[in-house]
Amino acid sequence: MFGFIKRMKRAMSSDFSKVFDSAEEPEEMLQSYVNHLSQEVKAMEVEVSKMIAEEKRVAKRLQEAKEKVQQRERQALQAVEAGKDELALRYIEDKAKVTKEVEYLEIFNEKTKTNLHELKHKLKQAQSEYQQMQIKYEAMNNKTGTIMFEKKEDSNTTVNEDEQELQRMKEIIKNKHGWDK
Repeated sequence: MFGFIKRMKRAMSSDFSKVFDSAEEPEEMLQSYVNHLSQEVKAMEVEVSKMIAEEKRVAKRLQEAKEKVQQRERQALQAVEAGKDELALRYIEDKAKVTKEVEYLEIFNEKTKTNLHELKHKLKQAQSEYQQMQIKYEAMNNKTGTIMFEKKEDSNTTVNEDEQELQRMKEIIKNKHGWDK
């Protein structure tokens, strides 16, 4: 798979005439590669969307955990003021657990942000490569179309020249034999 991609990149970075000479069906190869890139970009866009949703989910959980830490601290203070030391101790224990969760979520949130940034960068690269290959494919199609048009014009010219030659021969035969037809 990667060998095919490398061959296509190498082929497309060379001159189009070399592509025509070296490949049996350059349009099909390039179209296949462009289609592959298109699918890859779409898959990456889906992954970026998922990663954005994950990053938002983690950020929300982190915010909720921080709020819970503050709530447990207030509850512990209220329990101490009310003389309910056992309840205050449970709130402090729960606060310690939630504080560990906050630390974990902060690390996870940073990793998620980093991964999201890297994935967005890779997506931009893939989109750029896709656009470049799309342009090269269109240029190749235009060049192929021009060549086909020129061949068609050449064949039309040949037909016209053949018809003219045939007409001249008829004129010569008419004049030679004195036919009026």
